[in-house]
Amino acid sequence: MDLEIYDETKTVPQAKLDMVADLIEFAGNFIKLPSETEMSVTLMDNEAIHQINKEYRG
Repeated sequence: MDLEIYDETKTVPQAKLDMVADLIEFAGNFIKLPSETEMSVTLMDNEAIHQINKEYRG
């Protein structure tokens, strides 16, 4: 799996980012995602996600 994790908050310690990556890799293997699967995860604060929800969900 090609996995990218972006921390827009710049507050999450690397150990936690590694833990998130490990968990996603484990879950992907558990559900047998194809090895060519691409996934990205963006960590952001409440205001940023609120703006995204407002734009895409009204």
